[in-house]
This record gives sequence, C-alpha cells and structure tokens, in this order.
Amino acid sequence: MKRLPDWETRLIKFVEGDIFYNWQTMNCALFAGFIVGELTGLNFTKEYLSELKKISSERRMFRYLRSIGGVESIADKHLGKRKPVSQAQRGDVVSCNLDLGLSLGICVGGMSVFISRDGKVFVETDQCKNAWSVG
Repeated sequence: MKRLPDWETRLIKFVEGDIFYNWQTMNCALFAGFIVGELTGLNFTKEYLSELKKISSERRMFRYLRSIGGVESIADKHLGKRKPVSQAQRGDVVSCNLDLGLSLGICVGGMSVFISRDGKVFVETDQCKNAWSVG
C-alpha cells in the first residue's frame, strides 16, 4: 500500500470536512478506513459496511466488532504490524480509549482525530495506545 501523491491535501480535506458519527455508516473503524482509502486509494471498509447494514442496533454493532476481535484487529488485518505511538506520523492510524471504548483514528501530528457521538474528537497523539503505518 502506497500513499497517493496528494495524500496530505486529502488528509486535511477529510479531517476539516463535516463528519458525523453513525454506528452503521461512520463509526471509528469506518472513519479510519475511509481516511486510509482517501490517502492510498485502497478502501478496506466495504466488507464491514455490508455486515453493518445487516445489524439493527448500535449495541449489536459493538457485539459484532468484539466477535471479530475488536477495532485493533481490523487495523492489524489491513495495515499489518503495530508500532509504538511515538513513531506515528501524519496519516497513520492510531487507537485510543474514548467514550465509546477503544477507537481508531488518524494521526495529524501532535494531535490525532477520532469520531465519536459528539463528532470529531482530538486527542494528543502521545495519549494514544497503538499505531499502524499507512503507506
């Protein structure tokens, strides 16, 4: 997986855009997946979107995520080996405990952005748990 030449512009545009939490179409795993797709052209969210459309409630969505190993297992599957958060770079996927539990987001430098019920949430990157390289 390689980043597109204009990945930084795409990252800024995506992060600055209007993004709203929806457990079925824009949860934390999908948020990270959509951004990875924007930066690389490879979108790994399709298989999860089709499964989420079959689920009838947010509670069941969390049950589904646990059944597949949690959100970090999604990042492991599609992005490979984890790395220390201290090595996270702009555009890398990171994980952090938020109000909805362990969430995936994107490093934008000293801060990382996540999606929650309240919209976008910014957390200091060094407060995140794990990181994965994107491209």
